[in-house]
Amino acid sequence: MLKLYTVLTLLLTSGIIAYGQSDTDQVIMRAMQDEIERNMADLQLEDYEKPFYVSYLLSDLKKLTIQATLGGLMKSSLDSTRSWTNRVMVGNYAINDEKYEDPGINFESSGNYFNELPIDNNYDGIRRVLWLATNDVYKSAAKLYASKRELLDLIEVDSLPLPDFSKEPVINHLNFDRLQLPDQQQMEAQVLDLSQVFSGKPNFIQPMVSLHVLGGLVYFASSEETIAVFPVQMCLLSVNTQYLSQNNEFTNQSYYAFPKPEDLASELPALKEDLITFRDAIIAQDELETYEDLYFGPVMLKGSVVADFFTNNLLNRGSRSILASPTSLVKQETQQVKEQLEKLEKELTKPGPVVAHRSLQVRALPTLSGYKGMSVAGSFQVDAEGTIPPDTVTLIENGKIVEQLNGRTPAPLAPKSNGHMRLQIGYGLNIYKSLAPGVLEIQSDLSTAKDTYSVLKETAENNGLNHALSISALPLAHGYSTMVAVSKLDFDTETRTPVRLTAINLNSSNALMKLLATSPNQQLTNKLLGMGGSGLPISIIAPEEIVIDGFDYDNSPQQGYGNRNYSPSLPLPNK
Repeated sequence: MLKLYTVLTLLLTSGIIAYGQSDTDQVIMRAMQDEIERNMADLQLEDYEKPFYVSYLLSDLKKLTIQATLGGLMKSSLDSTRSWTNRVMVGNYAINDEKYEDPGINFESSGNYFNELPIDNNYDGIRRVLWLATNDVYKSAAKLYASKRELLDLIEVDSLPLPDFSKEPVINHLNFDRLQLPDQQQMEAQVLDLSQVFSGKPNFIQPMVSLHVLGGLVYFASSEETIAVFPVQMCLLSVNTQYLSQNNEFTNQSYYAFPKPEDLASELPALKEDLITFRDAIIAQDELETYEDLYFGPVMLKGSVVADFFTNNLLNRGSRSILASPTSLVKQETQQVKEQLEKLEKELTKPGPVVAHRSLQVRALPTLSGYKGMSVAGSFQVDAEGTIPPDTVTLIENGKIVEQLNGRTPAPLAPKSNGHMRLQIGYGLNIYKSLAPGVLEIQSDLSTAKDTYSVLKETAENNGLNHALSISALPLAHGYSTMVAVSKLDFDTETRTPVRLTAINLNSSNALMKLLATSPNQQLTNKLLGMGGSGLPISIIAPEEIVIDGFDYDNSPQQGYGNRNYSPSLPLPNK
């Protein structure tokens, strides 16, 4: 650990190496490193092994939140907090306490500390929280490792099919560039102005316009001598509406935009046209006729709906997802444990599954910061485990998964980290780690074939249909919404008629196999994984239009979501 201490001292004392660091940065980093050094040297329970790995991830964040509805200010707060996560492992890279479950061992907690750290430069207070957290995790880790080692010895296993923890390069990544939050009063005035877009429209039930501006630094240090400091910033404008239709039915819709934090004062007013379009589309939909037919056939998707389709079907599909899902060994009878290991051995020899049409190619581009003059909201330079991701990771090739996004816990299709254990910030500004993409690029050579409309028409007519459906994103200049525009395309009359569907479900186990056509032009969609100010920004570069087959629509009300019948005792105020 002497080398680690020497590196830290150099970083903290040299303005050339650690340019821009403050007293706060020095206190936090010194507390982390001192506690790592002490635990690696002295932490040990009697009859149990010492830890072989300790790391801390600390955040020092500020968040401006402003919420308004119908011209009335609902919330305006500027919060500061520090939060942490830690990782303590016993054993070694090949075999340790992780990826193992023993039902007889429970996590031990002192119960005497909270997730928050002192928000001032209290070196002793920071170390106290880290000390208690490390102690608790170590106790459980030491006992789990002893149990795991005993089980493997019993079945005479010296090594596992995959190591429990991947060894990655040591990095020193220092970026102390903090985001300066905008003026609170100025932002209040602008959010209030945006919220008045819904004034005089009484069928909107308390439409909430929310601005979340988050900025700060995250610090990572490990016993491997990795040190990383990187800025975290997110600027999100969200609008959540509940609309009461003529049929006394509630419809929930949302709008999201990611204005540049440094240009917030000029960009917020420009979003008003988006909100007007969003508002008017919700009102207009209430006047549309419901599509009454049953439908099974091709559908055309346009705009950000394409990004939603790919995101939902690439991320939420279990073993067929582009996200790795490492398998844990479970303590059972010896024969069952042997069967678990044999199953994992077989998984290592299997090629990746075919999950999409053979034309589909998917790459992760985590460090891409700009695309066609637009900012890429999901871009990041280092992940929450202190790993720098490669510029490009090929995930799907010719419809087959060749690699999955992963952190440092090996899986069959991701035995090494590709730096995608991302930092996620929850409500209350607590931090945690989440496996997720940053930037995905989706391409298909189907774009060199017929144009999307021709493929849609030909497929529909081959199925005996005289029309097909088109689902488009709203024409928004700056953001995206959950609201979509659906049209019935009649091939006999060559007309397009807006209609309303009771539900739209484009997700299925084989949805990506049904790809029929893609447009040659690509577009960027910045979207949010999660809810409101606690979501994780990601960016999708995908074709502007696609055609998929086998869209199954049933107009029964039971299929709907986000809607419920409601009969008010009195009419809406001011109606």
